[in-house]
Amino acid sequence: MTFEDELRKGNFQVAECTDCKKIVWPPSDFCNQCFQEIRWRKCANEGKIIEFSKQNNNYFCLAEFENTIKIIGKVAS
Repeated sequence: MTFEDELRKGNFQVAECTDCKKIVWPPSDFCNQCFQEIRWRKCANEGKIIEFSKQNNNYFCLAEFENTIKIIGKVAS
């Protein structure tokens, strides 16, 4: 399983270290803190909008998930 494969299916997965429990972002096969293996798990469905803007009838935002992951994207209506 890869991050991209799951995202294509509509599943947002995060990599979490099996040892220190750190969320690894951007996704990787190993923890960038202790270099141990990771496990994939579903990301929380709820996040926090940090900033947003509007262009014509489209809204865009910077959202944060699990107090770690920040993503920029178009808000679906």
